Amino acid sequence: MKAIIKTKVAGYNGVAACVPFVNGEAEAEISESQLAYFKKAGYTVKVVKPDPETGDAKANKTGDKAGRQAEDKAKDGEGDKGEGSEGSDPEADATKGER
Repeated sequence: MKAIIKTKVAGYNGVAACVPFVNGEAEAEISESQLAYFKKAGYTVKVVKPDPETGDAKANKTGDKAGRQAEDKAKDGEGDKGEGSEGSDPEADATKGER
């Protein structure tokens, strides 16, 4: 299932339960066990369901600000950078000339 997950730490960059987070947010395909872990650990989790008319993935709450922000980031190509932050990919950073 696709989900939008937010950490309790807004600026967290790293990996939890095999899901990469950027600025405390992630949008990923997760399993039932990952869903259970995130809920138990106090993360905010919103399962994303496809719109029956368009097939587009939408957060399961209408008017959901985090869902809209995650969608906007995905459309703009943001949210996967992690540049110069803990948990970023040093090899990818090196190819950008940052190291």
